[in-house]
Amino acid sequence: MKRWGRLLLIIGFLCVLLLGVGTISARGPNDQKFVGLSSVGGTWDSGIKIQNLGSGTASVVPTFYSADDPSTFYTAAASSVAAGESVEYWLPVVSEVPSGKYSAVISSSEPIAVVSTHTNYSVGIADSYNGVSAGASPLYVPYVYRGLNDWVTEITVQNCDPSQEANVTLTVEGEGLGSPQTYGPVTIPPNGVHTWDTSTSEFSALGNTFKGSAIITSDGPDLAAEVNEIRVGGSTNVMNSFRALTSNDAASLLLAPSLYKNFGDVQKWRSGIQIQNIDPVNDANVTITFRHDPGNVPVTNAVKTVTIPPETAWQFYLPNDSLDTGGPLPDWFKGSATIESDTSVLAMVIHTNYPSDVANGYIAIPPSAGTSHLSTPSLYKNFGAGSYIWRSGIKVQNVSTTDPVTVSFTFSHDPGCVGEGTLSNVVIDPGAAFEFYLPNANLDTAVPLVDMYKGSAVVEVVGTGTIVGTVIHTNYGRGIATMYGAVNYTP
Repeated sequence: MKRWGRLLLIIGFLCVLLLGVGTISARGPNDQKFVGLSSVGGTWDSGIKIQNLGSGTASVVPTFYSADDPSTFYTAAASSVAAGESVEYWLPVVSEVPSGKYSAVISSSEPIAVVSTHTNYSVGIADSYNGVSAGASPLYVPYVYRGLNDWVTEITVQNCDPSQEANVTLTVEGEGLGSPQTYGPVTIPPNGVHTWDTSTSEFSALGNTFKGSAIITSDGPDLAAEVNEIRVGGSTNVMNSFRALTSNDAASLLLAPSLYKNFGDVQKWRSGIQIQNIDPVNDANVTITFRHDPGNVPVTNAVKTVTIPPETAWQFYLPNDSLDTGGPLPDWFKGSATIESDTSVLAMVIHTNYPSDVANGYIAIPPSAGTSHLSTPSLYKNFGAGSYIWRSGIKVQNVSTTDPVTVSFTFSHDPGCVGEGTLSNVVIDPGAAFEFYLPNANLDTAVPLVDMYKGSAVVEVVGTGTIVGTVIHTNYGRGIATMYGAVNYTP
């Protein structure tokens, strides 16, 4: 069997960092003002959704490494996955893996895409993130919180080297610090992980209303990292998870396919864009251009410009901040954006919907990542029972800002499930985005996907052009929403 990359997750390795299964005890109420992922209590479970991007049947094998002792590991049973289809490893029912916290490496005989999801239904928080095929150093974290509106950040770093220790340092910058704060170096064993939690006293120098960014560096071995942004307290428990960014995510043009400003009657989706200038010397002069989705509240001349100093971050919060015209975006805005800069930058988007007690987010995408095909390994249409229903939407953005692109969607079902079909020849304007929301949208000949659909899809360019995308899941009955980046590939 060949290994396609080294898919990493911290559960979560391709690499995936996974939380795994089991109950995590909460700290006492006097131990800290804020709570991180390890402190919220309840039971954490994780799942990995794997889609075969190759032309042949894939033999897929996940190996799970203990976060406490990476020399202890468990190999799950192999799965045979047909081309274009997907399989899910839901940790609570994987008999080979006992309760615990893990990272994972997934081996496959064909190229694959992987999404990992954490759930904590007892606390009412969950999110998804993309696995990575290779580690890197440095890594970047555009959003770091400590206490601002009760948000905190947990960063779990994985040593991708199977034989060499990594000495890892975290450097945090932000408003009011005066100078960056450095944590570490900490020594991470081969295949091991280390977690920094800003809610702990280790980060007291950041204060209780901090927002900033971070850089993670290694003395040699490559790293992967998963970041959890957590807000637990009062009536709102939400979480946003994402993989740490690398220099490959940086560009002078970035695409943000999914954005909201007070979108919804009761649910009120809102978005913020955090842009990180990773240049150590030069300012970044940035222009954000907003575009509305077809059929939604229109915007024209919706532009914001800003200068971001070296190795710092800046946020445009759609509900509060003004455009260059002096006015705001309109309420009920739903659309996308392009982010242009005279030096390379990174960007993250976080969506919140506090009335519905949910949040999620994603990484803005460089045009160089655009391809003719997108993989969406995990999709639902009205999947579940009672009020606990999972629903998905796919957002596809045209990379070109000058030419339209035509795309088609092909849906496949998971083993043991039903539902399939195609939506053909959807035209997306230059720089704009299109959403296929599974509960409401029809396929060809006006036929919808069946209810209780669980599966995956491929989005393909018809003719010329390239695309990027995101996927959002909601389960309002459980107070949960998750999100991940559609996976770009070329067959």
